[in-house]
Amino acid sequence: MWQHRQPEPLHTGDAILLRPSDIDQIIKFSMIWVKNHPTHPRSSDLSDELAAGAKAVVLHFAQAAQAPVQR
Repeated sequence: MWQHRQPEPLHTGDAILLRPSDIDQIIKFSMIWVKNHPTHPRSSDLSDELAAGAKAVVLHFAQAAQAPVQR
């Protein structure tokens, strides 16, 4: 994710918040991984992280849409 840093684990919810424009790909790759690893202990956590991240983004944009426009 960072050009001059080593790869490191990233919470799925954080990935969505950092790149909301890529939410479709984040969901797709996460669900493919969960589908291919149904008994892995990480599967349930990944699904929860994905749901929480998607919820956070939807709530953020819903609140932003309701906020009065400042001039």
